[in-house]
Amino acid sequence: MDKTTKVNNAIIFDGNCAEAIAYYEKIFNTKAKKVLRYKDVPEIVQDDVYPRMKDFSGSELIRMAVIEIGGVSFRLLDLVDEIDMQPTERLAFMVIDTAPNAKMYYENIIKAGCIEIQVSPRKRFFSDFNAIVVDKFGIKWTFEGGYKF
Repeated sequence: MDKTTKVNNAIIFDGNCAEAIAYYEKIFNTKAKKVLRYKDVPEIVQDDVYPRMKDFSGSELIRMAVIEIGGVSFRLLDLVDEIDMQPTERLAFMVIDTAPNAKMYYENIIKAGCIEIQVSPRKRFFSDFNAIVVDKFGIKWTFEGGYKF
């Protein structure tokens, strides 16, 4: 892979992407960029590429937004196209520079409300901090801090 190639993560929502953006902006102290709503998609794209998108032409639903967390871009979108796929499990794996920073993000997501703590904070042989939570949107977040590999 050359240096200009980037791999981005995508998280798909069921109509509540705008709410998720506000939630993640607060937790990760970031700001969404490149927010595109379905109502703003050019009509030519609606006709030629995604014919079903025309049904959402006036919609406030999110076609694509990008947030950056620790130098990693995440694309967030609402699922409406037959081309989009519903994942079986939605997971975000965060490798964070230090254990204190990983702990900070973990504590922010706990304060903002999560539905389940799957793995309480612990130290592992490969990282100084490891925890897994499921947020209120059903996204499983794994936080690794002070990764040793």
